[in-house]
Amino acid sequence: MHEKQASVGSPRVGLNWHTDHYHLPEPGLFTYLHAIQVPPEQGDTRYANGIAAYEALSPEVRAKIDDKKVMHSRARLFRNLFPEASEEEMEAERRKIPDVFHPLVRTHPELKRRGLYLGGEWGSCIDGMDPDEAQELYDELLHHMIQDRFSYRHRWQPGDVLMSDNRCSLHRASEWDEEHHVRRLHRIIMIDDKAPY
Repeated sequence: MHEKQASVGSPRVGLNWHTDHYHLPEPGLFTYLHAIQVPPEQGDTRYANGIAAYEALSPEVRAKIDDKKVMHSRARLFRNLFPEASEEEMEAERRKIPDVFHPLVRTHPELKRRGLYLGGEWGSCIDGMDPDEAQELYDELLHHMIQDRFSYRHRWQPGDVLMSDNRCSLHRASEWDEEHHVRRLHRIIMIDDKAPY
């Protein structure tokens, strides 16, 4: 039995599809994860490839989304992480970290290939559309991108180090039995100071 550790932050962090620091003007570039302690057979991380997903879209869908922008909101994310938060707390979060806009489709600067850049499942919405239509389109693109054919699942072993490219991928932690096991990964995020695109 492990020693009970004090909770830090929100237990829901990472349990949604996202790319790191998508809600900042200079979003995440590379993320390095180092597995320190992992639960047996649980707590995997899934990665989804935005370039492969974009290239598999029909020409009609690509034409529809190529010039779209996505609003990324720390306040929206905050509301999903802390459902008990008040409107005042949410607005304070928005003042602290204002909403930003990034392209829905971006060109990877080294690979010179286009890819989906969805941001975060809980904090992003497509701009310039009716809200319901925007959410429907976002959900369609997300479900398209996270299909098994565009995804990789990493089963952690202590000592593993994995790097992901936030410019062309999403990732998500998988749930684990928090009552009986500890999942501890150390993280380093490099910032994409060359954005915008």
